[in-house]
Amino acid sequence: MFEKKTKYPIGIDIQERQIFAVQLQSYQHGIAIKGLAHAEIDENWQGDDPIESIDALQPSLKKMAKNKSFGGKRAVLHVPSQHIISFPIRLKPGRAEPLEQAIVRESAAYLPFPIEDAIIDYPSLQSVNSGDTSEYKAVMIAVHKDLIQKYVGLLKQVGFGVEAVDFQVSSLIRLHRHLYNGASGPTVLCHFGMTQTLLVIVSNDSILAQRYVPMGLQFLLDKITDNLALSQGKNNAKVMLQKYGLAYQDQQGANRGSIVQSSETKRLQRVIYQILSPQIEELLHELHKIIGYVRSEAPHTVFENLYVYGPGVLIHKLDDYLAKRLSIPTQLLNPLHTMETSNDGILVDPSEGGPFALAVGLAMRKVAWL
Repeated sequence: MFEKKTKYPIGIDIQERQIFAVQLQSYQHGIAIKGLAHAEIDENWQGDDPIESIDALQPSLKKMAKNKSFGGKRAVLHVPSQHIISFPIRLKPGRAEPLEQAIVRESAAYLPFPIEDAIIDYPSLQSVNSGDTSEYKAVMIAVHKDLIQKYVGLLKQVGFGVEAVDFQVSSLIRLHRHLYNGASGPTVLCHFGMTQTLLVIVSNDSILAQRYVPMGLQFLLDKITDNLALSQGKNNAKVMLQKYGLAYQDQQGANRGSIVQSSETKRLQRVIYQILSPQIEELLHELHKIIGYVRSEAPHTVFENLYVYGPGVLIHKLDDYLAKRLSIPTQLLNPLHTMETSNDGILVDPSEGGPFALAVGLAMRKVAWL
């Protein structure tokens, strides 16, 4: 009898301005990172016709398909978050109505196009008590079928074979459970992206709430570049975020005699803090809203931790800032700092691993073949 060998596909995470690709590999202690690839894409690639605009990604994807650090061409895919419609539903199937049919029926009202044109999924489905009748809560995700077919066709055209289309929320949870297996209480996950931030509250067996927030690191980099007139633009702004970030909050409450800093360092800390803090306060407002929603459903909910993934983890002292204002212990997580690499040819600096988080979680979907 043949034994099936489990391999990992290439996880291709297409975002609004970048594409990330990751492939994993089994090894004696678990899984390791076998290959990584990254491509910047023109921020104006999305034209009036969202389907025809996808062709603009062909050169970047074609280059990734030739990356020699990847084994095989089987892939799993994220489409950009702006194509995704997400909504919660609560439903009671009819007496003789199958659950799947009830989900489709209930979801139709939330879509801006006919349900027949949608690909829908529910990363979370929970049974709730409602007397003698069966009642369910679900988190739904939908994408227009034509968009999915266009992306899958383009990847096939450049040499990839798409095994599955997955969604960011599922990949974020998959990555987190790999890194923190065993957490039981409600946990807040935040993927602080470049142009979109994903907030998710999960329990041991379900998604309690999720939402996208239209803010990200790119906006902060642009604000710093414009306010300080930085000559090297984005690169210098990233250095400022990593070096100063939100550290000025520590200076406000510190004994001034205990810290020796140059006047220029103090000035830059204050300026960067003044640029960042109003934007981070907007994120805090969204976190309070999603936390408030969960507590309205279950008033005595206690949140164990907040975990931040994504490009935003490079912001110095972001964890302290969020923890202080939410009173929830907070950690910034970079998967390249916690996972092994099995390929010495990987050229990505581990400190730059934050943006690969969703691609790593996506790449954890296994594909089995002989």
